[in-house]
Amino acid sequence: MTSLMSKDSVLGRLLDYYQYTAALAAACLARQTRPVSSSGGAWAVPVSAPDLTDYSDAIEWARAERANLFACLEHVTAAGQNARIIGLTACLVDVLQQDGPWTDAIARHNIAARAAQELGDRLSQANALYDLGMARRMTGEYPDAATAHQEAMAIYRDLGNRLGEANALSQLGVISQLTDDYSGATAALDAALVVYRDLGDRLGRAHALSQLGTVQLMTGDSASAAATQQQALAIYRELGHLIGQANALGELGVVRLVTDDYLGAIAFHEEALAIYRRLDYRAGEVTSLSDLGIVRRMTGDYTGAVAALQDALALSGDLGSRRGQADALLDLGTVWRMTGDCPRATEALQQALAICRDLGDRSGQAYAINELGIIHRITGDYTAAATAHSEALTLYRDLSQRIGEASAINEIGTVRRMTGDYPGAAVAHEEALAAFRDLGHRAGEIVALNELGHLHRARGLLDQAHANHEQALVLAREIGSLLDEARAMAGLGHCASVSGQAAEAEALLRRAQELFQRIGAAEAQDTSVDLDSPTCPRSA
Repeated sequence: MTSLMSKDSVLGRLLDYYQYTAALAAACLARQTRPVSSSGGAWAVPVSAPDLTDYSDAIEWARAERANLFACLEHVTAAGQNARIIGLTACLVDVLQQDGPWTDAIARHNIAARAAQELGDRLSQANALYDLGMARRMTGEYPDAATAHQEAMAIYRDLGNRLGEANALSQLGVISQLTDDYSGATAALDAALVVYRDLGDRLGRAHALSQLGTVQLMTGDSASAAATQQQALAIYRELGHLIGQANALGELGVVRLVTDDYLGAIAFHEEALAIYRRLDYRAGEVTSLSDLGIVRRMTGDYTGAVAALQDALALSGDLGSRRGQADALLDLGTVWRMTGDCPRATEALQQALAICRDLGDRSGQAYAINELGIIHRITGDYTAAATAHSEALTLYRDLSQRIGEASAINEIGTVRRMTGDYPGAAVAHEEALAAFRDLGHRAGEIVALNELGHLHRARGLLDQAHANHEQALVLAREIGSLLDEARAMAGLGHCASVSGQAAEAEALLRRAQELFQRIGAAEAQDTSVDLDSPTCPRSA
């Protein structure tokens, strides 16, 4: 009996040590101020514990002790020690969010919520439901995530816990934004901001501001988005909150990308990536790598884009993030399509499409289908291309995503031109061009102008074709898009060739080919064919 009691005593001290030290680590890792419950927190202070005072020390300790921490959690779960279940699970929230697997996080937060309910600890139950909502959002289960946050918010309100209410509102705003309910997102985030201001919670305010900036960008208000993200960044810097700084920098990079400041976008994303890597925050690193891949693709750095996106894909696999894998595959498919590797592009896009369908991500589905349509067109299957672009257009319209809608319409115009329907092509390209201009989306405007140039040349309207390509060339140089610059030059070269200006045609086509070759674009081969016979340019 004495031996058994001694064993239990040793085990109890071990559990106390891990709960106490895990709580120290969690305090360093926390990205948000959380409501504190008395359950799961009053444990004996160990004789000695590591000195965990900053993020790096905390994450290093948590990862080194991960197996032991989860072994403790498994033991107390099997023993039905509800208070310890609640306390340990709460301490592991940030580790689970960063390193996954998120499916495991869902199971553990469900268990913690039930344990709190059995204890009658409603605040801990609300906290566990909130954590459950976060995990479900990260796996793309948006309706279930919203339900968990709404249940948490209802309990917080019953308890009069305004901090918990604001946190839940903030997360409901994120889910609304992800499901394209921008008015609902704005309302939830504005309500959360009011509470954070009343409470003097600057960290919560910074989070809500950053999320609101994302919504503003999605609704086309890039100026407000930039200003809001700068407010958030300033607060994070004053608080010394490095992850918040990296997140805000990444969002500012997205704003710069949307406004066609590619060099500015790269600078922000690289600064964010450096912070994430210094902190060994892998979920953030995935986001930054994906964003860098997109910007590098848009500036014509295909080798750099593939490298960043493959790193993002590998890291997402390690974390069990299907959302991250889908995003990386979508962008890899686009890069491989643009470099002429259609089989590899098709495989990546089909994998991404399957994941997006599983997750219920209609925006991702629309993007994949539209890209697959381009591949069908490139490989000469115009019927399949038209079908795919029409399907993507329907999805984009249902989602009210105007940039995607304009892109699909523009691709429909290209298919119509390739099949000889010039009037129909003109209607589509003009509609896309007007939409891009209305949205201030210069990258899309350039694409539509070049496509109109190809159409007008095919119809024998050389002056209009030349004007279209000239406009595209000016805009491409302004935003630093080498691919679009090369395409505009090639278009001008074709116009010169048809006009009988052989020397000028050769000079323009040769400069276009140099750019295509420098960035590794598939058009390099096509331009070589045109240079072999500059008086008979192919139908672009």
